[in-house]
This record gives sequence, C-alpha cells and structure tokens, in this order.
Amino acid sequence: MTVAAGILASWAFGGLTQDVVDHDETALADPHVTAWVIAHRADWLTSVLKVLTWLGSTAFIIPAGLGVGLYFAIRHRTWRPLVLLAAAVAGAIGLYDIVKPLVGRGAQASTAAPCKGTGHIPADCDAR
Repeated sequence: MTVAAGILASWAFGGLTQDVVDHDETALADPHVTAWVIAHRADWLTSVLKVLTWLGSTAFIIPAGLGVGLYFAIRHRTWRPLVLLAAAVAGAIGLYDIVKPLVGRGAQASTAAPCKGTGHIPADCDAR
C-alpha cells in the first residue's frame, strides 16, 4: 500500500511538473484559479494560512524534526525516526532545488490586492 501511494504521488508530481514546464493542461487553469482565489480571499484567513505556511518552512521543520527525532533517540532508544525525518527533509530540499529552476516560475501575484471591482490580478489591471 505504501509503495502504491508513493508511485501515485510520484506520477502526480511528475505530471504536474510536466504541465507547468510545457504550459499544458493543468497549468493553463492556474491564472484563472489564482484570480478567483484573490477575488474571494479573506484577510483573517490569509493571516492563518501565512502561519501554516511558516510551519512548513525549513526554519520550522528542521528544529521540530530534530526535537522529535532526539525525543525518540533518548526516550525510546532508537535513531530510526531521526534518520527518517532527516532523509525526508533532505529529499524535500533536493527536490525543491531541482524542480524550481526547471519550472522557472517567478513569484505569484497572490500576495497582491486585486484590482478594484474586477477581482483580476494587478498584472491585468489597466491602471494601478
């Protein structure tokens, strides 16, 4: 079951990456989805999601992983969780460093305010 989930996740990741690189299928919907999310966002939810985003950063994940791994090393006398967490973080950083230059996408306009009354991203506005 775990192997099947890994294969499925790899297939989905590869397919999405291919769509973004080649500007195909799924990537074509991205500007429309981004504009819709910007038009319907709420300030309180943006603040909550910024915190959740920070919880997924390496600035949080590495110390938290070390803490959890050391807990298991000391309390349960096993290094396996620490090694698995370190391998997962290293793999994620490695994938990030490989895929980001391949995809070549700049910063998204999702942090900018929509144009007045239109809900379009600022790049689509006639006047700023």
